[in-house]
Amino acid sequence: MPWVTISGKHRNGAIKFTDPEPQKEPKNLRKLKKAIRKKWGTVALIDILKEAALRTGMLKALAPVGTREAIDEAKLLERLLLIAYAYGTNSGIGSVAAGEHGHSEEELRYTARRYLTAVGLKEAGVEIANATFAARSEAVWGHGTTTVASDSTHFKAWDRNIFTEWHSRYGGRRVLVYWHIEKGSMAIHSQLLNCTASEVAAATEGMMRHATTMQTEGNYVDSHGRSEIGFGLTRFLGYDLLPRIKQINKVKLYRPSREDEDSYERLADAMTRPIRWDVIENNYDQRIKYATAIRVGTASTGGHPAALHPHRLPPRLPGNAGGRQSPEDHLRRPLPARPRPPARDPRRAERRRGLERRQRHRLLRQEQRSSLPTAVTSKNYPSSRSISSRPRSSSSIR
Repeated sequence: MPWVTISGKHRNGAIKFTDPEPQKEPKNLRKLKKAIRKKWGTVALIDILKEAALRTGMLKALAPVGTREAIDEAKLLERLLLIAYAYGTNSGIGSVAAGEHGHSEEELRYTARRYLTAVGLKEAGVEIANATFAARSEAVWGHGTTTVASDSTHFKAWDRNIFTEWHSRYGGRRVLVYWHIEKGSMAIHSQLLNCTASEVAAATEGMMRHATTMQTEGNYVDSHGRSEIGFGLTRFLGYDLLPRIKQINKVKLYRPSREDEDSYERLADAMTRPIRWDVIENNYDQRIKYATAIRVGTASTGGHPAALHPHRLPPRLPGNAGGRQSPEDHLRRPLPARPRPPARDPRRAERRRGLERRQRHRLLRQEQRSSLPTAVTSKNYPSSRSISSRPRSSSSIR
């Protein structure tokens, strides 16, 4: 691979990548776009949505929350198309209701509250994805891929939303929507997350719960979607974790054993200690059970974040090798020590004696002032009342 070099002489790390050359544009791409524009012209988005609904039957997945339906099927189809257009384009139901179609804003909002549910919308998305995979022509699109790319998109949200959190990296009150997109720009899964959720767990959840006919064998993620524990768990689940590591120049590779130090000469500058096989052996049974529970559906990836994120490991408890606490451990524990009183200041008594002396001096001064005769105090220190009560002379008035 001429675009990667591994050497200890690099200043910013042992691994170094060079930028690949940009790919050339296919010769027939512009001709194909021109022919499509000449035959169909500019197609309205509402027409594309209507055609997709008629071909796939996605609106049948939107079942009402009640047991009784009083709306005509044709009217219901029109309302659901208008609601999907309003939410999909972010134009809002109020703007869509202003058109000439005969449906009021109150009717559209009532239909949205009654028919739009999380389960129904997910089933409608699965119907669109499966119909797209079945209608693709290999002569035009080539063979179907088995890998998807996943990443999160940030959306601003209101404070009263229970998922709203302050994002420390991008700032503001936001929520995350995590997507799984295949090569042909078709979304096979999406989920709502909070800002502090683990993207490793979200990527694994989408790969195991997408419910489409696509056979997924690999998942491309960014630096936030990978972890050392995630690499091992995804192998148990039957697909490869393919991360795009941001600081790959500082990544260190583990050796299989100490005897293999000379077996990888070209990777010697990027390698570090041997793999700790004892840690893998001690936790192997637990990982197998957890991977099997995820595959069967009895456990979720977000329910045990320590299984996917290395920085969220539970504290080590006394007990057996698996970390389970036995009843005898409570008896073997030493009694908690009594809290000691805070250490007293050694100079506290001296400062206290000095304070008492100053207080005594103040009391003596007050006693001396109070023992002086009244005539002397009135003569030397006339009060404001005696001064103001003196009659004014005529010269001062003039």
